[in-house]
Amino acid sequence: PVQLIMVRDCLVHFSYKDIRAFLGNLKKSKVEYLLTTNFEQTRFNYNITTGNWRAINFLKKPFCFPPPLAIINEDCTESYGQYTDKSLYLWKVKDLPL
Repeated sequence: PVQLIMVRDCLVHFSYKDIRAFLGNLKKSKVEYLLTTNFEQTRFNYNITTGNWRAINFLKKPFCFPPPLAIINEDCTESYGQYTDKSLYLWKVKDLPL
């Protein structure tokens, strides 16, 4: 069985509907952990059409994920340091709301 799925720089391109579909499929799987891109300084999430991009914070509405088990900051320097909070967050799949 797979213990960890890493979804880096992907969900930031998905609509809310497609993120929910991904999370639903993940919850049905036997994967134990999710490691994914998160932007903690993003104060408000907004929906997009899949294929576009926005910074997303899974700790905020409409996701409200619990505190992560671990954070790996990527030391991002893109856009003149605008995304220094870009990090990989680790969660137990069973703890994620759907």
